[in-house]
Amino acid sequence: MSTQQPGAQQPPSDVNAANPENPMDVFRRLPIASVVVFGLVAVAGIVMFVINLGREVVAKCGSDVMTAGEMCTIRGRRSGTSTWTYPERLNYAEWTKTSLIVAGIVLFALAVIMIALLIHRWRRDIAVAETLAGEQAPLTSYVKATGLGSGFLGLVGCGLATVGTAVAVQGFGSKAPAFNVGIGVVMIVAGIASLYMGRPKGCTLVWAYPSVVRIVTRSTIHDVQWQDMHYISSLGNEPAVLLSWVGGKDLGIEDKEFFATMRRHINGAIQPGVQQKLAEGAEVDFRAIRITGDQLNLSGKKVAPADVAGIRMTQDKDKKVSFEFRNHQGRAVASIPALEVVNMDVALEVLAKRYNIGFLQG
Repeated sequence: MSTQQPGAQQPPSDVNAANPENPMDVFRRLPIASVVVFGLVAVAGIVMFVINLGREVVAKCGSDVMTAGEMCTIRGRRSGTSTWTYPERLNYAEWTKTSLIVAGIVLFALAVIMIALLIHRWRRDIAVAETLAGEQAPLTSYVKATGLGSGFLGLVGCGLATVGTAVAVQGFGSKAPAFNVGIGVVMIVAGIASLYMGRPKGCTLVWAYPSVVRIVTRSTIHDVQWQDMHYISSLGNEPAVLLSWVGGKDLGIEDKEFFATMRRHINGAIQPGVQQKLAEGAEVDFRAIRITGDQLNLSGKKVAPADVAGIRMTQDKDKKVSFEFRNHQGRAVASIPALEVVNMDVALEVLAKRYNIGFLQG
């Protein structure tokens, strides 16, 4: 974290987007809805454990209770026909009971872990709020609370891991234990992956000053110079828009007006550096488009600017926009999704003015 204190400076007037809520209040607010939801999940785990702990183990053939010495034939759509003895069905029932007990414990434990992570992240956000509270800064430029997506992924992860545990443990009493245990393990791994992706990430804040952009993400403060900022847009009717910075991760921005303002200021900030690099023959990096002297690197493919006649914008069936670079014979030499190009306004301007590579007509 930088120790620079830009708070005494006033941001550009058009960057200081009005927000009816103090952003520090967002950081201090406990995500109570998520805590309550995972609290209910924990209760469900306890209920599952208690109910199955006292359940009687009975050997059944379908819905019929078996007695000692009986045989059971079960027909499955995929597994075919299998024949079970009474001891086998009783053993299967015991493993089923055990699987539900263990699944209840797992569900409770995962829910408690998610609650602990939520509270831990909330406390870290409070520490950030206390750090920034004394600064004379714009009330807000952009602030975003912990998203619902994290909570949803957490719930999905709890569900997958719990069901996977039940399937894996129950599999030890089945006719094909290796297969069923394997399926259960795959579900558990998928659940853990979902839980990892859905772990609480805290609030996001972007404050813009004349000389620096202060970004808070994952409870960490970053002071970023304007010339190190990136913006990304998928284009199209409802474009996804993101902000990033050199060495940082892409941040989804929901306020399109704020994004447009940042886009204009980033364009102005990076232009001098881009022109200087071009004059020195150094590489100018727009992520998927890289320009070095008289050579273009388009998604890893090196192309001479003289071989490119122009650019055509294309859209696939999912409405994703790409820049298609075509040669003088009309063939595509490279196709780059708009989301893979940072600071695209400046990149397209350099291509047009320096190499006469513009958009093709017709």
